[in-house]
Amino acid sequence: GAGTAAPSAIDEEGVPAIVKAAADGDVQELQRLIAMLPSTQGTTAAEELDSLRVIQCGENNINVPDTVLEMLDANGQPAMVDLNHWNDHGQNALIKAVRNNHKRCVQVCLDAGANLSCLDSKFRGAWYYACFGVNIPAGQHKDMVKLLVTAAETSSIEATITPEVVLCTCYTRNIGVTWAVLDALKCEVTSKDSQGNSDFLFHDLHILDNPATVMTWPDGSRTEPGETAVEILASGERIDVLVHHTIRAVLHWKFQQFGRVLMRVELS
Repeated sequence: GAGTAAPSAIDEEGVPAIVKAAADGDVQELQRLIAMLPSTQGTTAAEELDSLRVIQCGENNINVPDTVLEMLDANGQPAMVDLNHWNDHGQNALIKAVRNNHKRCVQVCLDAGANLSCLDSKFRGAWYYACFGVNIPAGQHKDMVKLLVTAAETSSIEATITPEVVLCTCYTRNIGVTWAVLDALKCEVTSKDSQGNSDFLFHDLHILDNPATVMTWPDGSRTEPGETAVEILASGERIDVLVHHTIRAVLHWKFQQFGRVLMRVELS
């Protein structure tokens, strides 16, 4: 029952306890279950048993803490127990919390180091649901995306905000969502010029215009190569986003590299 299940416990519908807590928005239960997890994500119960075996004096039996025994499955075999444990649909605690708009549970998962790159069986991850989730009220998707962006900024932006993530946000036609991700690629230089203007540095702007980027939709179809973030925004005449510093930086670089050549060809 609630408050007693182990993280690996499976209910009658095949849902792990840690995933159910996140799906239900049960913050206290989710925190309790996360506290029971091995210190190293992905550690198996077998490894944890090996590290915690204590041979009792004068006896050959093993004294194992109850929390470790709870990491075994119904057959007494070591079970994989970690924060990214998934259900039959490949959805883990973070994905369920985002999908069901449970922001506090999302924050709990992120604080515990949940993997932002995990995808479910329909190629949808936390980023996808933050952008398109039907359970998130209109106007609040950007708030969910900002939670994920903050987590990415504290870990590795380059590894977390991938070209596919940026492309996904551009397809939303939601300016708040797209700007939240683009802002993460921009960092302000602290020094200012004599007029008080600041320059900007950028993280891997090539991900905005990488022709090799391909995104898989829930129905299994894939975007065409060349449908980059810049291309989607330009073809959709998304002036509201094209004015963002990161996009302007890419367009400026492209003009510096290729624009002058094209102008000379046109003139000749």
